[in-house]
Amino acid sequence: MNLWLVSNIAVDPRRSLEASAIQNIQTAMALAEQGHTTLLWVARMASDGRAALREHFGRALPDGLRILACRPKGRSGEKRTAFSAPAARLRNILRARLRAPAPEAIIARSPLVLAQLRKSWLVSSRAKLILEFQYPEWALLWRGWRRKHPEAGPAECVKRLRQLRQEENERLLAADGILYASGGHEPLLRRIQFSKPVQWLPSACLPPDDRPPVAPEYDAGYVGRLSPENGLETVLAALREVAGLRFYVVGDGPESYKAQLRRLTEELGLSNRVVFAGAVKHSEVRSHMRLCRIGLVPISARRGPEKRQFASPLKLVEWMAAGAPVVASAVPSVSQHVCDGREAALFRPDSPQDLAAAIRRVLDSPSLQRALRENGLEAARKSSYPNRARQIIDFIERIPCARRRGVLEG
Repeated sequence: MNLWLVSNIAVDPRRSLEASAIQNIQTAMALAEQGHTTLLWVARMASDGRAALREHFGRALPDGLRILACRPKGRSGEKRTAFSAPAARLRNILRARLRAPAPEAIIARSPLVLAQLRKSWLVSSRAKLILEFQYPEWALLWRGWRRKHPEAGPAECVKRLRQLRQEENERLLAADGILYASGGHEPLLRRIQFSKPVQWLPSACLPPDDRPPVAPEYDAGYVGRLSPENGLETVLAALREVAGLRFYVVGDGPESYKAQLRRLTEELGLSNRVVFAGAVKHSEVRSHMRLCRIGLVPISARRGPEKRQFASPLKLVEWMAAGAPVVASAVPSVSQHVCDGREAALFRPDSPQDLAAAIRRVLDSPSLQRALRENGLEAARKSSYPNRARQIIDFIERIPCARRRGVLEG
């Protein structure tokens, strides 16, 4: 099958990849490895970008994967895409056709991208347009608009919010099928009466290697972006409740927030119990996770509403694939994947006391650690990137093809 995956990834060796970018690239690689010609659209690609990807993921890019960089453009207050104007659509789609065959399916995470492609005669109407539904775009656009218009009154704010939501609802209907990341999307799709095929598609991981656990150097670990919505302040506060616990932090984030975490660590007297390792290559993440007796996914319920409601946390399944028992906050985006005491030990979000109790419960029970590890590994096997790629292809094949005339057919 010939596939286009449209993303806004910036591939630059000087910048770390976000979780969503890792997910997109690994999915594209898995599709190509299964014999599908896959064109991955990115927003920017450094001259040494392909080499950087090989180093970051620790393996060569498959032959069937092509990468096309198209700088997104658009009006102020609108999501920027590679198809924002007729001239951009013409130029970029023709460039894509020089790199890869006409697509049988196009997968994008942006409803706006699919709506723009739906209007274009440059893409065959036989191509199936698939939305991989992540965070609602209207919420992100609304916050950006609000920052630019702090003086706006209640009536104007309500009008703008309704406009953004209505525009997104109309764009969602342009999709031939929707793969959604979280159960939080289901009421949104019911509300707009989306009647075409839909399927839940959670985050994936590299297949577990089933190696036996190593002698850990740390009691608990966190791997991911250092940002307020990920609940790291809650973890640091919980360390006061668990005497002697050694905590290992892997990841990067804004300098101001990293400095804030280091100050809090010092104020709580935890400097000799917390190690900030910084960012690592994706190919090294699992080896760092295996240094920890348990893995933490402490997502906040107070900050980052999209993450707690609409995400499918990548690090949750990666901890399970590493064979580490998981302690995670019971936000909707986590609870949809795991049951307390089976694949993870859950705690009340933003509660240091509850987190400390969950950590003690796991560390003090070898039988619970064993059950969480075994059940987590089984869940990770089902969520591997090869399985994810097969689910995507099976979903595309289920979608009926409307054969209307287009310009670049065949």
